[in-house]
Amino acid sequence: HNMLDTAQMSDQMRDNIVTTFVLQPDERAAVVALAQRLAADFSPADEPAYYRAVTLACYQLPERLRAFLLDRRLLENFPAFVVSGFPVDDQAIGPTPARWGHQTDLGATAAHSAWLALCGSMLGDLFGWATQQDGSIVHDIAPIKEDENSQVGSSSADLLWWHTEEAFHPLKCDYLGLLCLRNHDRVATTISSLDLDCAGLPAHVKSVLFEPRFTI
Repeated sequence: HNMLDTAQMSDQMRDNIVTTFVLQPDERAAVVALAQRLAADFSPADEPAYYRAVTLACYQLPERLRAFLLDRRLLENFPAFVVSGFPVDDQAIGPTPARWGHQTDLGATAAHSAWLALCGSMLGDLFGWATQQDGSIVHDIAPIKEDENSQVGSSSADLLWWHTEEAFHPLKCDYLGLLCLRNHDRVATTISSLDLDCAGLPAHVKSVLFEPRFTI
């Protein structure tokens, strides 16, 4: 049956639908101007001063968007959500780099990185890992030729199977943000969530799921 048939779902299940926030024209103009200002003031992005500025600037996002993001953080009743409307010019962002760190013009996507960081700052503190892309908080994810058949984020030919993001570290993020700059093939992002409180699983089964017996 159709899992998105809200007439047949309980209120608890309805909370788990992925919702979409669409920027209105005036909101889009405001967030573009804010992101472009950050990109111009910090070129290239300078840590930690850049992320301090982003954290302060996130409170200048349009009120309706701030309220939406704040509710996501406080209620935590959505497995994922979409914020749509920030423009991406396929020509202006330049060619897809051959690997991370090889982008020819960092300024071409600086405003997009700032936009992602602004939304993330409304959800919590931004951070990265020293072992991933030299500690960058906003990562470059692009297909790499020699990885095309591998189970890594830079693959392209093979389906990337179910996985928990950043499972290598015990201190995983509460929210992971993805911003798609180019997707000519319309490849989908597929997610899954499980609410252990309403899944009907007996206690002894749930306890096993939290044991350190499962590996990457």
